Amino acid sequence: MIRTKFKRILGWSNRRIEEIRKGNSGDWAWLTVKPMPLAVLNRKLWKVAEPALTYYVLLALSVVIATLGLLANSAATIIGAMIVAPLMGPILGMAFSVVMSNRRLLRRSTLSLITGTLMSIAIGAVICRLVGIQTLTPEIIARTSPNLLDLGVALAAGSAGAFAFSRRDIADALPGVAIAVALVPPLSVVGIGIALNLQSVTFGSLLLFLTNLTGIVFSGGLVLLLQRYGSIDRAKKDCWLQ
Repeated sequence: MIRTKFKRILGWSNRRIEEIRKGNSGDWAWLTVKPMPLAVLNRKLWKVAEPALTYYVLLALSVVIATLGLLANSAATIIGAMIVAPLMGPILGMAFSVVMSNRRLLRRSTLSLITGTLMSIAIGAVICRLVGIQTLTPEIIARTSPNLLDLGVALAAGSAGAFAFSRRDIADALPGVAIAVALVPPLSVVGIGIALNLQSVTFGSLLLFLTNLTGIVFSGGLVLLLQRYGSIDRAKKDCWLQ
């Protein structure tokens, strides 16, 4: 009797599974999220890598928020600064330009990144001087000793950023990527280290920023290559020379 009842239950389950399968069959191609066309992604990255007034204003405000958050030891304030920061644009522009051997975009992205980096460090140093705080908070100290975990985060964030940038429907993931990789706070700490004349703080936080930068460019370029943007042959070319 138990065996008969079990067979009935099994038969009913199989029929329900088959009904569900048939009910959900059909053409679901509209749900497939495909990579952006090359021309569209190129225009998008050209726009976000532009050293325009909007880029510098947002970056400056982000650095102000991050520096004050670091000096006040406020993690929530620092997270807010990461969301505002527009640095992911030029860095992913660098990754894309390398795999595509696009020299003009590489120069444009590099210019935005270098000028933005120098401006961020200067703002961090000025704010530290104006506030006059001489002690290092735990939030500052946490960004002076990079390790392999930081590199792992940068690699994952670069992959996520490149993947999100190449898809129209998942751009909402980009703020999360910015929070994860935390590009602006290390630059603020560099400025704080310069203002307080603490070389260990300056070089430690600068190393963290460079670690993040390298990880994002490498993994972002790899993800773009896997999506058939560019090629290994193009990536091997010297993009820095005209």
